[in-house]
Amino acid sequence: MEDQNQLLGTLVADLRGVIIFSLDSEYRYTAFTNTHKIVMKTIWGTEIQLGASMLSYILREDDRLKAKRNFDRALAGELFIAEEEYGDESQHTRTWWEDRYFPVHGLNGEVSGVTVLVFDITHLKNIEHALRISEINYRSVMDQAGDGIFIADQSGHYLDVNLAGCAMLGYTREEIQQLNISDLIVPDPEKPSRLDEILQGVSTVTEREMFHKDGRFIPVEINAKILEDGRLLGIVRDVAERKREEARIRYLAFVMDKISSAVIITDVNLQITHWNKGAEALYGWKEEEVIGHLVDDMCGTQFAVGQQLEAQKLLVADKVWQGEIIQQHRSGQAIWVYASVTLLEDGHGKFIGAVTINHDMTERKQAEEELLRTKESILDINRTLRRAFEREQLASRTDSLTGAFNRRYFFELLEYEFSASRRYSRPLTLVMFDIDLFKQINDTYGHLTGDTVLEKIVSVVKSQLRETDVLSRYGGDEFVILLSSSNEQDALTLLERIRNELIASPFEVTGTKLDLTISVGIASMHTSMEKSDQLVSLVDQALYAAKNAGRNRVFVYPGETQEH
Repeated sequence: MEDQNQLLGTLVADLRGVIIFSLDSEYRYTAFTNTHKIVMKTIWGTEIQLGASMLSYILREDDRLKAKRNFDRALAGELFIAEEEYGDESQHTRTWWEDRYFPVHGLNGEVSGVTVLVFDITHLKNIEHALRISEINYRSVMDQAGDGIFIADQSGHYLDVNLAGCAMLGYTREEIQQLNISDLIVPDPEKPSRLDEILQGVSTVTEREMFHKDGRFIPVEINAKILEDGRLLGIVRDVAERKREEARIRYLAFVMDKISSAVIITDVNLQITHWNKGAEALYGWKEEEVIGHLVDDMCGTQFAVGQQLEAQKLLVADKVWQGEIIQQHRSGQAIWVYASVTLLEDGHGKFIGAVTINHDMTERKQAEEELLRTKESILDINRTLRRAFEREQLASRTDSLTGAFNRRYFFELLEYEFSASRRYSRPLTLVMFDIDLFKQINDTYGHLTGDTVLEKIVSVVKSQLRETDVLSRYGGDEFVILLSSSNEQDALTLLERIRNELIASPFEVTGTKLDLTISVGIASMHTSMEKSDQLVSLVDQALYAAKNAGRNRVFVYPGETQEH
């Protein structure tokens, strides 16, 4: 048991680059990383020891009381994050920290201690201080900072960004200065922007995702506040690496908290020294039956071709390997597990064992195999639902006057539909139309009337569209309808409904009835097309032909004209 405790303690001590410590209910150390030990030596000049009260090492009374209040909050069951300043500036150094407090629950469910995950944010505070003190040195501070610094006005338009921010997202400073906050922050309905809080003077810390120029999502932590001059300051840190470390920490925390997943600890000979209840449930073997046996013998591990060699190479290089493997229950039944293996080293870098956390994913693998057997019709339904969801998310990309989608969104969606139609041999048709004598309407009745006519036309057309049809304002009084899974005849049927609706609901201005008509071009995709702009060119030619043939005409490319 003493050896097992040594291994569990090593799980915390071996976290290179992470500051973490654990206390019992009497504030005594139960575990800490070497990085925490170094920090305590730096700011307090003390050598900490396991079993000693952490409060005894904090020399300043106000810091000691502050730490005790936070520990008591966590011991009461509260999980929270605090930004705090600690240290003895007279003897050593005073620094800022972001402390994340996690209550530790015992087997009976009661809080038995607290674990604190610590990040040094001194440089972030220094950045804020420098910005307050000197605008003259502002650019130097900005571009020397390792984190991204973004400055925007209260409408969200970016005014400036430092080099780190540009490198993080792949844009130049000039490109970002043309964008708005909403252009770079990935929408998340579960995480509101909190802009109202910031404008009221509240400093916020949120974890979001930002768009990279190449389309990737970058996970970030954003410290945001409003400056004295009214500008918005956001300090953005790429937390992709931290996310990976937090996942690793969660695995280690599972071991110490006796989670339901299988936790297996082995010695240098890969013989089992610890086998938790989760392992008993997963494999069917009791702990006393497996202690001292080789782990692969008891688990019946089966690697895919080349997988074992790859795992060995990664373990030698990185000390960590994760992957999906097939193992065996005591009954002989095959089970799929997701294995996470971490090699353990002592303080001198000597290998002393390994910890494996295995998650049963048999049901998931069976579900995946079932999904592979589903028919193409199910995939089509999923794609349709996904497109509907994407269209809902992009609803903001509309023309502000008419409510139709704008030109940019039309080209984005056309590219997607064009590729899908080529891949699955589905029909795709474009309808482009403009309003006959629209310039005359503007000149005669004014632009406000012209705007109302545009809104009227869009309302009539939308009333006749399917949910999958997309109406976009192409420019001026020109509009385009994207009809997925539709041919020319479908388009003609739609236009007949639109024409009847225009006749049934005439437009009047100053007592005069205006008979609104449209000229229409129709073009469908054919197998020889390789790019979507070829289809756009054809429908544009079709509209041009319809207009040349007189008003109130429909021209179907390549050569059929119909008079309404």
